[in-house]
Amino acid sequence: MRNLWQLLVRNHVFILFLVLQAFALAWVTRSHGHPRGMWVRWSLGWTGAWNAQLTEWARLGQLEADNVRLAQENAELRAQLMHEDAHGHAAEVVQISWHRAANSFIVNRGASDSIAPGQAVVCAAGALGRVVEVHDRYALGLPLLHTELEWSGRIGKDGVIGRVVWDGDAADVGRMLDIARSAQIAVGDTVFTTGYQGIFPADIPMGYVQRVTQNPSDEFLTVHLRWAVDFRSIRYVEILAVPAMPAFTPSTSDV
Repeated sequence: MRNLWQLLVRNHVFILFLVLQAFALAWVTRSHGHPRGMWVRWSLGWTGAWNAQLTEWARLGQLEADNVRLAQENAELRAQLMHEDAHGHAAEVVQISWHRAANSFIVNRGASDSIAPGQAVVCAAGALGRVVEVHDRYALGLPLLHTELEWSGRIGKDGVIGRVVWDGDAADVGRMLDIARSAQIAVGDTVFTTGYQGIFPADIPMGYVQRVTQNPSDEFLTVHLRWAVDFRSIRYVEILAVPAMPAFTPSTSDV
C-alpha cells in the first residue's frame, strides 16, 4: 500500500493531466458536432469490427460442428455400403507420425464409443490403418506407413493379389510384392484392399501404381505405388466395425 501511495504522489501531475484530458474530451464530444461525429464514427467502426469478428468466430464454431456431424454421417454410410451389418464412427486424428520406421496415430474416439482393437481406419481417400489399443476416449492406431506390417492388396478389383509393404523411405510411396510376371499391370491402376486379413473390407483404395520393376533374383515383379491417403494432412477419419466371419469346424463325418 505504501509503495502504491508513493507511486501516486510521484506521478500525481501526470495522473491529473490524464483526468483533465478525459474531462475535456468528454466535454468536446458532447458539445461540438464535428468531434462528436468523429467519435461516433470511430466507435461505430470499432464496434462493428468487433461484432463482425464475434460473428465470424461463431460461424467457424458452427462449421466445425457441421463438419463433425457430416463426418459421422459419412462414416455410417460408408460402413453400410461396405457391409450391410457394419457401422462406423467418425473421428478426428489428434496426432500422427509419418517420418519414423514404426509410425502411429491417435484418434479422439475410444472404448466409450465402442472402438475396439482390430477395427479398420479409413478416410474419404482410402485405407489408413487399424486400431491396436483403446482408451476410454482415445484410440491408438498403426498406419500403412509401418515397416513391420504387411497388408493384403489386389491390383484392380479382379486382378492379382500381393503383399503391400512400406520400406521406411518416402511417406507417400509403398510397394507391392510377390506379383507374377504374367500379371497385367498398367501405370495408374488402383490397388484395393482384399478383405482377407479381417481388418479392412474389400475394395478400399490403398494406392495407385506408379511403376513396375523386375526382381533380378526371382520371377516376381515389384509394384511401386503411391498411397491413396496423404498421411501428412489427414484429419477426419472413419473407424469401421465389420462383423467377424464365422468360424467353421469340419464335420466329423468328413474326417
